[in-house]
Amino acid sequence: MTPGWEGAGTVVEVGDGMFAKPLKGKRVSFCKGQDFMIGGSMAEYILTDATACIQMPDTMTEEQGATCFVNPLSAVGLVDRAKALGAKSLIMTAAAS
Repeated sequence: MTPGWEGAGTVVEVGDGMFAKPLKGKRVSFCKGQDFMIGGSMAEYILTDATACIQMPDTMTEEQGATCFVNPLSAVGLVDRAKALGAKSLIMTAAAS
């Protein structure tokens, strides 16, 4: 079992779809596609949907790109949950996780 829900890298091959073709050779941040339940993103190669990819700017590192999906949504969910519970404060720890 290979873990991981998101990652970053260079697209080495694409399918025939109109969203996929422009991504070939581009650096992208990606989320593991829903149709690909076997394996995760922490692999040398991964298969995912073109619609699960965002082209990264040249100024973004792969480490930064690999945290574009799950981490921000986790933070938003934490804040929303704290508000719903009427919390006066919250503490979030874990470096880039």
